[in-house]
Amino acid sequence: MSENQISTSDSGRVHDVDVYYTEKAMCALSEVLKESYDSLPDDLRDYFDNALLNIAVNRILEAEGSVTTATLLWRISDALQSGIKPTASNPLEHSPH
Repeated sequence: MSENQISTSDSGRVHDVDVYYTEKAMCALSEVLKESYDSLPDDLRDYFDNALLNIAVNRILEAEGSVTTATLLWRISDALQSGIKPTASNPLEHSPH
């Protein structure tokens, strides 16, 4: 097994390390976001998704720069138009390096 792959204990399947940790992070964040959303006053809930998107884009910009961020957003747009829905068990892969 290569150094960038791990074996999961549930099914013995081999996954890329980045995909494995992306899945774990998505599951953890989903729980935190649900709790955060539920604790917001009703008048802010309509703005939650837009605020979250803006925070995410700005974090990616800081980490990756504008060219990589634009490429990633284009890939996301293309995937969504193709009917792909990213989930914790099937995240969109981001490997700019």
